[in-house]
Amino acid sequence: MRAPTPGNAVYPEDPDHEIPGPEGCAAAEQLLQRLVALRRWSGQPSLRRLRILGGSVELADGTWVDVLPETTVSAVLRGHSPRGLPRLALVEAFVRACLMSCGQQRYAAGQVRRWRRAWRALAAGEEGALAPIRPDPALPVPRQLPRPIRGFAGRDPQLAQLEEWSRRPYDDPAAGPLILVTGPPGIGKSALVVQWAHRSAARFPDGHLYADLSGNAGAHPVIVRFLRALGLRVVPDDEEEASCLYRSVLAGKLMLVVLDNARSVRQVRPLLPGSPTCTVVVSARAYLSDLVIREGALPMELSALSDHDAFRVLSAALNVEFAHRDREACRRYVVEAGGSPLALRILAESLIRERNVPRLNA
Repeated sequence: MRAPTPGNAVYPEDPDHEIPGPEGCAAAEQLLQRLVALRRWSGQPSLRRLRILGGSVELADGTWVDVLPETTVSAVLRGHSPRGLPRLALVEAFVRACLMSCGQQRYAAGQVRRWRRAWRALAAGEEGALAPIRPDPALPVPRQLPRPIRGFAGRDPQLAQLEEWSRRPYDDPAAGPLILVTGPPGIGKSALVVQWAHRSAARFPDGHLYADLSGNAGAHPVIVRFLRALGLRVVPDDEEEASCLYRSVLAGKLMLVVLDNARSVRQVRPLLPGSPTCTVVVSARAYLSDLVIREGALPMELSALSDHDAFRVLSAALNVEFAHRDREACRRYVVEAGGSPLALRILAESLIRERNVPRLNA
């Protein structure tokens, strides 16, 4: 049935039985037929209009592409998709665009959920397709945080700020806390984030995911590792589909995700959960402005340690008794290090070798 024009349409409060849906589809061909029916119901919008309503997305190489390219949508609707079952992201965007085209965008979120459930049911039953989202109960809850630095000292205001930001309530429908910690090399970004994460670990009973992004050009290898840690044996080859699956698995979980040494927003965005119950902390040398502007990240910029905190770091790295006995030498080291925790540790190691100073007496 052709959808009435928005001007004279009378839609029920619950339109599930009026809008063509995907329930009961047993094959990809049936799902495609329902997509055709949905487009017809919404007034047969042109492929150009659907492309405009679908918008664009930024790829890993920085290029922008249409979410609903006309040629791809045409091939899918005619059953010429090489994989049979179209990509989930395309189906979701198509459903959303159809409802927007006839002025019924208020129903888009609920309808997209219906199609997502049907798509996953079909994908789980197709040979070589996605596995069902049923984490392996034999796997332990992921606890991937690296070992914290021994003798961590200073940064008390920053630790308190991280704790405050991460405790924002979950009852807001927006995504959960996203924190960006930036600063120059050696300033202690990773040490701070890992230290805080261990102190707050008990607040995330569903697990802690950690990735050092410095050696990854894109997000897909990290998504694969995260999903396998969460119990999924088969993961999509397509980064966008894998990212959608990752967000689905994390939905509703009290999970901490630490993305260390990020190099770009494109690298981080596919790894962001959509659930308000998840907390994400990103560390990066560069100030990732797009993460703050578009994703609402809370920025924290680390600067050099104060002389007092720098002395604490050096004392912790040395034998404490020696540090307090030879204060003048330690103060010279503090000045030489310029407030960099990494430089202080390197100088402490040099001092230990040169003067045969006993190591930490923790």
